Amino acid sequence: MENKPASQGIFINGKAQVIKMFQLLSDREKEMLITKIRVKNPSLANELLQESYTFEDLNRLSDENIKVIFDHIDAQILGLALKDSTLALQKRILSLAERSYAERAYETLISNIRDEKIHMERARTKVIDTIMVLNKKRLLGI
Repeated sequence: MENKPASQGIFINGKAQVIKMFQLLSDREKEMLITKIRVKNPSLANELLQESYTFEDLNRLSDENIKVIFDHIDAQILGLALKDSTLALQKRILSLAERSYAERAYETLISNIRDEKIHMERARTKVIDTIMVLNKKRLLGI
């Protein structure tokens, strides 16, 4: 008979748990923790910041930052990403865009799309990834 340790076979994804908890923190708390983590592990700090950013955080961006995003995201992708978001967020984003861009995004927003939830999540991920790239390039002031 073999003796096996009691804790064998358990896998805990600590980073994923930290990211989920990080999403629940206030902006001030996030900033304070990221600053402390960045001193010891800058790449982990950047990864936590990126992974904890949600599509709803788009509403916290300044008007100028949102306008920068329009140059880097296709209108249809943004329209798809806005599906299922609050009416206030939809209005704010679309009102900041040039008319033709806003019209294309709105057409996608109101259209029926097969497997809409899957495509919406992909579009949101694309928007978040683009925001993080722009921030890394210092084109946004997040």
